[in-house]
Amino acid sequence: MLIQQLRAFIIRPTLLVTDLWCKAAENLLVMTLCAETQGIFFKQINGDALGIFQIEIPTLKSVIQTLNHPLNLKLNERILSACFYAIHPSPDALIHNLRYATLIARIVYRRETQPLPREDDIPRLAEYYVKYYNAGGKATVEKTIKIYKELGDEIVDQGT
Repeated sequence: MLIQQLRAFIIRPTLLVTDLWCKAAENLLVMTLCAETQGIFFKQINGDALGIFQIEIPTLKSVIQTLNHPLNLKLNERILSACFYAIHPSPDALIHNLRYATLIARIVYRRETQPLPREDDIPRLAEYYVKYYNAGGKATVEKTIKIYKELGDEIVDQGT
């Protein structure tokens, strides 16, 4: 399944290489892409949001401003290096660089003062997504949980 491939080959390794990984963050990002695009859309239909996480341009600019703050320069350098950039690229990088899109979405959440919910607390992760990522959007906790369980919940290999 595409979502499992994105989890295993993009989200987890990208977060690990930048020291931004924890299982809760991984699950939250998978939940986010499930709710935003089901992992199949790169540009918002009838809108301006970009990438599999549907990041708005003002949000991207705000995240870049956060990363360029003197207290975040080492984090900014890790992010740029992981994405093979020397400086922040144009917004269309959210479409063609899945690492960059993943890290920008991760920083959206990292800026929040409220700690991430437990990795296995799906209802609280969904609430966190709706409150901090989709505020003012059309997402609901119930729809978010439903699509995450259908598409993004990690498949455990039972060895059969």
